Amino acid sequence: MLVHMDARFGTIAAIAASQHSVVSLDQLEAANVSRSLRHHWLHDGLLDRLGPKSFTVAGSDPTWMRSLVAGFFDVGDCGFVAGRSAARLEGLDGFAGDQVELLVPRAHRRVRTHGTVRSTVHEFGKGDIQNIGCMRVVRAERLILDSPLFGFSREETENAIDSAIRKRLVAEHRLRSRAIERH
Repeated sequence: MLVHMDARFGTIAAIAASQHSVVSLDQLEAANVSRSLRHHWLHDGLLDRLGPKSFTVAGSDPTWMRSLVAGFFDVGDCGFVAGRSAARLEGLDGFAGDQVELLVPRAHRRVRTHGTVRSTVHEFGKGDIQNIGCMRVVRAERLILDSPLFGFSREETENAIDSAIRKRLVAEHRLRSRAIERH
């Protein structure tokens, strides 16, 4: 019998519904869901833990987007969706896999999630980041520059460059300048 469900669960379920069935630990705490109540919801089967800082409403379908949002919530305010995950979100050619790849500043390199987390010493500029849904995602230019961190093959890098230029997500001369500047 579910004795621990109250109005807060409806609030949490509504938040999760807008985020591919995922809710963050911060969102639970902001909704005044105590550690004890969270434990009861997990025990009663209302919530399932996905990662250190991510939960899903029980019974939700295990989709790539659910995994990606959970990974993003796990890296917290310091992280960004990057690599093949960002390429897929941006619709770049040849990126249809279910990888969960995230990028954090070097100081946060020990953060954990079920996805692949890489760190960088390169600063993030305003033009490097965009919001897609509830996530901060690196833009095409930045994902190309950081592609070696994720072990992109030559073909993946070429696909990302060609596709991003064709879709006018990057300017070839600017990408070339940033790549030379970085290396």
